[in-house]
Amino acid sequence: MDPIAFTKSLRGYEPQEVDQKISQLTAEIAELTDALARSRETNTDLRLSVIKQVEEASAEAAVVLNHARSEAVRVREAAVAESDKIVHNAREQERDIISEAQRLREEAREKRDAVSESADEILGNARQEAEAIVAKAKDKAD
Repeated sequence: MDPIAFTKSLRGYEPQEVDQKISQLTAEIAELTDALARSRETNTDLRLSVIKQVEEASAEAAVVLNHARSEAVRVREAAVAESDKIVHNAREQERDIISEAQRLREEAREKRDAVSESADEILGNARQEAEAIVAKAKDKAD
């Protein structure tokens, strides 16, 4: 604001100039008061808008977070179910493999025993024949 300079008159300042300046200053004060009121109103509107946007963003974030939590629970449950299924299948395969191994072991033992008996029989027959041949040879030699 410019410095105020009034013309001096005999009893002080010129009343008309003072009244004019007062009117001008009153008008400026009214304009500034209106501008301040509009600024405050705009500021209030902006604050309310920001608060509303923050509340909406918070609500959306809560929805997204709840969805993410639900999805995480679903994925975890699916993973647990799949791992349980894999473990169950592995245990069944383990039982089947052990059972098959035991069956093959028993089958191999039976074959070994049969071959051993057959070998013992062949060996016994071979001894008898050898003894018979030796006996014949002794008879002929005598």
